[in-house]
Amino acid sequence: MASTGPGLPKAVNNLTEETLKQFLENQKAQISLDAENLKLKHEELRANTKLAEKSMELQANYLARQPSEGRKSLTRMAYVIGGIILLFFIFIAYCLNLGKEGFIVGFLKNVGYLITTALGYWMGRKEKKDNNKKSEDSIQEVETIS
Repeated sequence: MASTGPGLPKAVNNLTEETLKQFLENQKAQISLDAENLKLKHEELRANTKLAEKSMELQANYLARQPSEGRKSLTRMAYVIGGIILLFFIFIAYCLNLGKEGFIVGFLKNVGYLITTALGYWMGRKEKKDNNKKSEDSIQEVETIS
């Protein structure tokens, strides 16, 4: 097959029929590997597409239910706070029934102090988070070195 002539490069002159057959077999193997890789990539893309579609479907379902879930959380919180307030009034009524007015006054002072402190701490933390979020969102100038 390969002709050896004076004008051909030295590497081409050394080609034999056996090396050409080996080269063709290697090329066939490489082409089949490439075809298998393409099939695998195609299957991977198909699986990723299914995953993305399922994820979008679940996200849409979540977003559709989000308002009702928020209302449920708010309702539960209202029940808990209402229960705590009811227990507090029952405790006050019990103490008044026993004639412990002095204890109630001291108790209410301490509870008022704790509630005020807790609310102040919570509002301060909330304001700090809001300020941090605003500073992260704003564009900051870069320091230049001259």
